[in-house]
Formats: sequence, structure tokens, C-alpha cells
Amino acid sequence: MLANLFTLLKDWGLWGCLGLGGCYLILGSIIGVLGPLPFIFPSRHRLKSKIERVLLALFGFLLAAPIIIYAYGESIYGKKPKFLEPGTPEYVKDSDSSKTSIFRQILERPRYSITESNFHPELLLTNVSYRFPNQRPRQDCQIVESFGLTQRSIRRLQYKPFQNQVFVYVGDIHYFGASSLYVFTDKSDAWPATASIPESEVQKRIDKSSSKEILRFKRTGQELYFGYGGKRYRLTVKQIYSVLFGADKIAVEICEML
Repeated sequence: MLANLFTLLKDWGLWGCLGLGGCYLILGSIIGVLGPLPFIFPSRHRLKSKIERVLLALFGFLLAAPIIIYAYGESIYGKKPKFLEPGTPEYVKDSDSSKTSIFRQILERPRYSITESNFHPELLLTNVSYRFPNQRPRQDCQIVESFGLTQRSIRRLQYKPFQNQVFVYVGDIHYFGASSLYVFTDKSDAWPATASIPESEVQKRIDKSSSKEILRFKRTGQELYFGYGGKRYRLTVKQIYSVLFGADKIAVEICEML
């Protein structure tokens, strides 16, 4: 029970607690009795009038409404509600930081001792494989970059073959409607590496770019394909975060088609 409560606090924050309280009040108004709660109702409290039950149900619904809306968005569109803006891991293939992280994880792997009881020479040449961190079992697309992007923000892609000429921008992230994500190329130095820019301004400026692709997304898992340098790439919206205190955010993954 406590583990479930801690999970709720971690994923849903304050609204999760208020939602639980709202559901408790609604249930109590239906059966006409509020069960004992420490420091609030030491013993059972019976609701004597219909007006009292109706008012209690309305108050409970107001408390539970935000978490109900959030739950609907997560179940239908895959959007995760967060109390504060979440951190998102960043990865760039062949970057110095990525290499350091990989070798550090190799060195820190637990050592396996071979004893006479578990040594089988016939297995040495079969079923031998090692998968580096950030490498997925799916073979048709190799991940080259992943990152988080808050709404109305731009990012210059850091994967070296993009030559600092490919940009990703996400506009206003809507909870129910479709949001827009842009991938475009620009050889000039007019764009910053990262910045917050209004969507209307970006739309005007990218009309002059050499190439652009637009994804209208409403849920996680939607994909956008684009080309650069004679190769094909796939951008995937891995997660959508609806943030109560802070800017909404998405997690993006880009892979190279093999």
C-alpha cells in the first residue's frame, strides 16, 4: 500500500493526492458515511442530509477532476502528467560524452568468475553477444541522437554527419489537440543552437529553408521521416509530458535507417 502511494506521489505529484482525496469524498457521499481517517475523522462520520452529500460530492469532484483529465490524456494519447518539468537523458552517437559513458559502464560491470562447475567450453563459440548502452535490438534503424525539447524550443542537431545544418523545433504542445514538430535544414548561422522562439516566427523563417518536414502529433510513438546527406532518418516522439508548473515537454529519438 505504501509502495503504491509513493509511486503515485512520484508520477502524479500533488494532484495524485488530491485526486485520491476527491475519490474518497465522492465515495463517502454515495454511501452516506465517511470512514475513519487519522487527525480528520477519528471515527465514522454519518452524512445526515442530502444537501450535505451533494456538496461533498461536488467538492470531491473538483479535487479529482485534474487527475481524471490527466489519466485520460495518458491512457488515450500517452501523455505523462508531471508536477515539475522532468529531466530527459541526452545521447549523441560518437560524441565524447557518449564514449566516456560507454567505457565507464563497461569498467563498472560486475565481474563474473568462471569456476570448474560453471565452465562449459562448448558454449564459448555460441550465443556470444554484447550490446552497448543506448543500442536497441531493432536492427532497421540505428539511434544517432535523443534529447528532450520543451515547447516553443529549437535545437541544432549535434550528430556530426548533420554538419550543424539540421534543426528540430516543437511549437505549442496541446493537451487534446495536435501539436507541430518541424525538422528543417539551414546552412546559415541565423539560428541559435538552442533557444525559445514563438511558433509563428519559426513558420515564417523556415519557408526560406532548403528543406523542411512537419509532423502533427497527438500521441507518443508518432514518427517523421527526413533525409540528409543521401541518408534517411526517422524521428520518433518517445514521450509527451504535461507539466503543471513549467513548460510542457517531449522526448525525441532520431535514428538512421539501415
